[in-house]
Amino acid sequence: MTSTSGANDSDLARTLLKTRAGLTLATLDVTDDAAVTSFARQHKRVDALVNCAGILARDKEFEIETFMKVLDVNLTGTFRTCLAFQPRLAQTKGSIVNIASMNATLALPRIPAYCASNSGVRQLRRQHRCLRRDVR
Repeated sequence: MTSTSGANDSDLARTLLKTRAGLTLATLDVTDDAAVTSFARQHKRVDALVNCAGILARDKEFEIETFMKVLDVNLTGTFRTCLAFQPRLAQTKGSIVNIASMNATLALPRIPAYCASNSGVRQLRRQHRCLRRDVR
């Protein structure tokens, strides 16, 4: 299964990745608790979760509303999906892969929320490993 944030059905139609046995493409707003929970419950078996949703807003991240939106998608969205899929992953002893950019360790100008959120994603991996021994 693959899901995306910030994409729509026409975006999915243009991708080279196509639905096939064992792979479903869908859009998902990772900032919506109910949508993420519902999406996770639709799947009977989950062997892996790959978190790769991310946005940035160059120069606009100094506005608190934009800063919070970037954190909600990039960091909180990652945590939200980890929590929602954890029961299914525990059943299969599955794995979580959280993708962060080089900005997790290298702070570039003009994107403070993006850099902070990627650092947070990196730390979530460490915390998740400590707290959830039934998921890799």
